[in-house]
Amino acid sequence: QFEALAGRARETDPDFTLTTDIIVGFPGESDREWSQTLALVERVGFAHLHIFAYSPRPGTRAATLPDPLPRELIRARSEQLHRLGERLQRQELERFIGHEFPVLIEGDDHALAPTLSGYTPNFLRVRLGEGAPHLINTIRNIRLEGLAEDGCALRATLIEE
Repeated sequence: QFEALAGRARETDPDFTLTTDIIVGFPGESDREWSQTLALVERVGFAHLHIFAYSPRPGTRAATLPDPLPRELIRARSEQLHRLGERLQRQELERFIGHEFPVLIEGDDHALAPTLSGYTPNFLRVRLGEGAPHLINTIRNIRLEGLAEDGCALRATLIEE
Protein backbone atom coordinates (compact mmCIF):
# COMPACT_ATOMS: atom_id res chain seq x y z
CA GLN A 1 0.00 0.00 0.00
CA PHE A 2 2.81 2.38 0.86
CA GLU A 3 4.55 1.74 -2.44
CA ALA A 4 1.32 2.44 -4.36
CA LEU A 5 0.74 5.62 -2.38
CA ALA A 6 4.27 6.84 -3.15
CA GLY A 7 3.70 6.14 -6.84
CA ARG A 8 0.44 8.11 -6.86
CA ALA A 9 2.12 11.03 -5.10
CA ARG A 10 4.85 11.11 -7.75
CA GLU A 11 2.25 10.98 -10.53
CA THR A 12 0.46 13.94 -8.95
CA ASP A 13 3.65 15.93 -8.27
CA PRO A 14 6.76 14.98 -10.28
CA ASP A 15 8.92 16.91 -7.77
CA PHE A 16 7.67 14.79 -4.86
CA THR A 17 10.44 13.18 -2.80
CA LEU A 18 10.35 10.79 0.15
CA THR A 19 12.66 10.22 3.09
CA THR A 20 12.29 7.56 5.74
CA ASP A 21 13.68 6.27 9.02
CA ILE A 22 14.70 2.62 9.18
CA ILE A 23 15.71 0.59 12.22
CA VAL A 24 18.18 -2.13 11.24
CA GLY A 25 18.50 -5.34 13.21
CA PHE A 26 15.18 -5.58 15.03
CA PRO A 27 15.05 -8.84 17.05
CA GLY A 28 14.11 -11.81 14.91
CA GLU A 29 14.75 -9.98 11.60
CA SER A 30 15.39 -12.83 9.16
CA ASP A 31 17.58 -12.78 6.07
CA ARG A 32 14.39 -12.96 3.98
CA GLU A 33 12.85 -9.98 5.77
CA TRP A 34 16.09 -8.04 5.35
CA SER A 35 16.11 -8.77 1.62
CA GLN A 36 12.50 -7.61 1.40
CA THR A 37 13.42 -4.36 3.16
CA LEU A 38 16.26 -3.70 0.71
CA ALA A 39 14.02 -4.46 -2.25
CA LEU A 40 11.28 -2.13 -1.00
CA VAL A 41 13.75 0.69 -0.34
CA GLU A 42 15.08 0.23 -3.88
CA ARG A 43 11.62 0.23 -5.49
CA VAL A 44 10.37 3.26 -3.57
CA GLY A 45 13.53 5.23 -4.32
CA PHE A 46 13.87 7.31 -1.17
CA ALA A 47 15.71 10.61 -1.48
CA HIS A 48 17.29 10.10 1.94
CA LEU A 49 17.44 7.37 4.57
CA HIS A 50 17.80 7.97 8.29
CA ILE A 51 19.33 4.69 9.46
CA PHE A 52 19.40 3.56 13.07
CA ALA A 53 20.83 0.36 14.51
CA TYR A 54 18.38 -1.40 16.82
CA SER A 55 19.34 -1.26 20.45
CA PRO A 56 17.15 -2.54 23.29
CA ARG A 57 15.52 0.04 25.51
CA PRO A 58 14.71 -1.14 29.04
CA GLY A 59 11.00 -1.18 29.74
CA THR A 60 9.95 -1.60 26.10
CA ARG A 61 8.30 -4.70 24.68
CA ALA A 62 11.00 -4.91 21.99
CA ALA A 63 13.67 -5.34 24.66
CA THR A 64 12.02 -8.61 25.71
CA LEU A 65 11.67 -10.11 22.24
CA PRO A 66 13.56 -13.33 21.45
CA ASP A 67 16.25 -13.79 18.81
CA PRO A 68 18.34 -10.62 19.15
CA LEU A 69 20.70 -10.18 16.23
CA PRO A 70 24.47 -10.08 16.76
CA ARG A 71 25.98 -6.58 16.68
CA GLU A 72 28.23 -7.62 13.78
CA LEU A 73 25.22 -8.56 11.65
CA ILE A 74 23.43 -5.32 12.54
CA ARG A 75 26.57 -3.37 11.60
CA ALA A 76 26.91 -5.22 8.27
CA ARG A 77 23.24 -4.66 7.38
CA SER A 78 23.51 -1.00 8.36
CA GLU A 79 26.53 -0.55 6.09
CA GLN A 80 24.67 -2.29 3.25
CA LEU A 81 21.68 0.01 3.70
CA HIS A 82 23.94 3.07 3.89
CA ARG A 83 25.48 2.15 0.52
CA LEU A 84 22.04 1.67 -1.02
CA GLY A 85 20.83 4.95 0.50
CA GLU A 86 23.81 6.86 -0.88
CA ARG A 87 23.18 5.48 -4.37
CA LEU A 88 19.47 6.29 -4.24
CA GLN A 89 20.13 9.77 -2.86
CA ARG A 90 22.56 10.48 -5.68
CA GLN A 91 20.04 9.27 -8.29
CA GLU A 92 17.30 11.38 -6.76
CA LEU A 93 19.49 14.49 -6.61
CA GLU A 94 20.64 14.02 -10.22
CA ARG A 95 16.99 13.88 -11.29
CA PHE A 96 16.60 17.54 -10.31
CA ILE A 97 19.68 19.01 -12.00
CA GLY A 98 18.53 21.89 -14.19
CA HIS A 99 15.36 22.53 -12.16
CA GLU A 100 14.57 25.83 -10.48
CA PHE A 101 13.15 26.20 -6.96
CA PRO A 102 12.67 28.82 -4.28
CA VAL A 103 15.07 28.12 -1.39
CA LEU A 104 15.20 29.50 2.13
CA ILE A 105 18.87 30.35 2.54
CA GLU A 106 19.73 29.24 6.04
CA GLY A 107 23.33 30.30 6.36
CA ASP A 108 26.69 28.65 6.34
CA ASP A 109 26.76 24.93 5.75
CA HIS A 110 28.40 23.71 8.95
CA ALA A 111 30.60 21.27 7.06
CA LEU A 112 31.78 23.63 4.36
CA ALA A 113 31.81 27.15 5.81
CA PRO A 114 31.50 29.76 4.37
CA THR A 115 29.10 28.05 1.95
CA LEU A 116 25.52 29.28 1.97
CA SER A 117 22.99 26.45 2.01
CA GLY A 118 19.32 25.62 2.31
CA TYR A 119 16.61 23.22 1.22
CA THR A 120 14.22 23.17 -1.70
CA PRO A 121 10.50 22.78 -0.91
CA ASN A 122 10.88 19.03 -1.56
CA PHE A 123 13.74 18.78 0.96
CA LEU A 124 16.74 18.60 -1.35
CA ARG A 125 19.92 19.98 0.26
CA VAL A 126 21.34 22.88 -1.75
CA ARG A 127 24.74 24.59 -1.52
CA LEU A 128 25.09 28.00 -3.10
CA GLY A 129 28.77 28.68 -2.67
CA GLU A 130 30.07 31.76 -0.95
CA GLY A 131 27.48 34.43 -0.52
CA ALA A 132 26.75 37.69 1.15
CA PRO A 133 25.37 37.57 4.71
CA HIS A 134 22.36 39.64 3.63
CA LEU A 135 21.00 36.54 1.83
CA ILE A 136 20.66 34.54 5.06
CA ASN A 137 17.03 33.99 6.09
CA THR A 138 15.72 35.07 2.70
CA ILE A 139 13.95 33.04 0.06
CA ARG A 140 15.62 33.21 -3.33
CA ASN A 141 15.02 31.44 -6.62
CA ILE A 142 17.87 29.12 -7.54
CA ARG A 143 18.84 26.82 -10.39
CA LEU A 144 20.24 23.39 -9.54
CA GLU A 145 23.50 23.04 -11.48
CA GLY A 146 24.96 19.70 -10.40
CA LEU A 147 25.98 17.48 -7.54
CA ALA A 148 28.13 18.83 -4.73
CA GLU A 149 31.52 17.18 -4.40
CA ASP A 150 30.37 14.89 -1.58
CA GLY A 151 27.27 13.80 -3.54
CA CYS A 152 24.96 14.63 -0.60
CA ALA A 153 23.64 17.94 -1.93
CA LEU A 154 23.14 19.93 -5.09
CA ARG A 155 25.23 22.88 -6.23
CA ALA A 156 23.04 25.81 -7.13
CA THR A 157 23.23 29.34 -8.44
CA LEU A 158 21.01 32.27 -7.67
CA ILE A 159 18.67 33.21 -10.49
CA GLU A 160 18.18 36.64 -8.95
CA GLU A 161 19.84 38.47 -6.10
